[in-house]
Amino acid sequence: MTLIHWLMSILVIELIAVFVVAFLAFSGFFTDMRMLSKIGIFVLTTGLMVQVMRSLHFFEYGAYPIDTFFPLWITKDIGASIIIFDLALLHFRKAK
Repeated sequence: MTLIHWLMSILVIELIAVFVVAFLAFSGFFTDMRMLSKIGIFVLTTGLMVQVMRSLHFFEYGAYPIDTFFPLWITKDIGASIIIFDLALLHFRKAK
């Protein structure tokens, strides 16, 4: 098994993970979780998938792709920020 085949299998596993998280988050599996946290988890896993794709591009071509309009890899950071913001809102509402 070559490196590209191994990385493609990781990409397939990552895609399956994104679909599983999306299904579980929005189908009612996480009934106690707030909607903002669900959105944050979905954006976070999408950002992780983008980083896997960028790594595949690097291993195939030897350079990272150039982001011209919006760097999609930042969605991982945006997802984490949404989760932190939601937890901070929850903390300050319960403190009152």
